Amino acid sequence: MHYADLDHSIVYIFLSVTFLIGLFAGKSAKTMEEYTIARKMYGVIPLVATYLATDIGAGSILSDAAAVFNKGIIVNISIASLPIAYIIRALFIVPKMVYFPNCLTLAEIMGIYGRSARIITGILSTLNAIIHTSIQLTALGIISEPFIYSNGRY
Repeated sequence: MHYADLDHSIVYIFLSVTFLIGLFAGKSAKTMEEYTIARKMYGVIPLVATYLATDIGAGSILSDAAAVFNKGIIVNISIASLPIAYIIRALFIVPKMVYFPNCLTLAEIMGIYGRSARIITGILSTLNAIIHTSIQLTALGIISEPFIYSNGRY
């Protein structure tokens, strides 16, 4: 596998530009809390859009469409469970967040239950982020392939 081909270069450039924008935009933040919650400057619409973009990603789009095609319309029952999950989160989980005012991450919340719980949660959250990033990059490659691929040569 060549890591200097056009596909990889596009991803490298995108990640580099995103990283530089984040560094530039985050210069004025003095603490981790200021950086993560952006001094509470965002309104409801950007926060909801960010959450939905994070939760509804390439994996759900590609795998749901493929599952409906391969297994039939019955798969829509499981796909419809996503709004139910949102409602459950809104009714039962979000109201409990008020009990953790100084916690910014799930690992910090679990840290209340002990150091090992915090470390395990941190490791599992990191693995989750790596897996989701891999899925997004795979989808990026699949989606951009028709635009880049030409007669078997790059």
